[in-house]
Amino acid sequence: MDILQEKRLIEGIRHGDRALLQELYESFAPALKATIRRYVPDRQEAEDILQNSFIKIIDNLDRFKPQKAGSLQAWMHSISAHEAVSWLRKRSPLNFIPILQDIPEEEDDDGALFSGIGQETIQEAIAKLPSGYRTVLNLYVFEDLSHKEIARLLGISEGTSASQLHKARAMLYKMLKEADK
Repeated sequence: MDILQEKRLIEGIRHGDRALLQELYESFAPALKATIRRYVPDRQEAEDILQNSFIKIIDNLDRFKPQKAGSLQAWMHSISAHEAVSWLRKRSPLNFIPILQDIPEEEDDDGALFSGIGQETIQEAIAKLPSGYRTVLNLYVFEDLSHKEIARLLGISEGTSASQLHKARAMLYKMLKEADK
């Protein structure tokens, strides 16, 4: 969607055009739900978070100023990710595991080992990570947050964030290596 389409959509919704509100939902809901599902694997809970995200998006649409093509989607994506993290913090305490046995220290730097593994398999493996690992991995990799930002968002130390990311990657590596057999 180009910036002119985004501006038209936003202005129409601000003026009460319900058809454009429906267009916004239909255009972005699948991608936003995929974002939420990275944090919250349960489909029904993800659906509830998606609805809460759209309420927050609509309530704050007056504050959003499109700057370039795709900025609306990026803004909505950020709101959805934050809603998912907020839900995790309220509903189920994040499981930060200090030490795990049998996690290899090796990593696949060149990606060759997993080149034949489909995205669905990788997403399923991420969903199986303990909640703390999964959350930090998602925030770092997909939301491009720093350990400082993750620490502030989750109420943990930067060292815990870095440690959880390292352990998440190692556990993911182990799970994907087994899936590749």
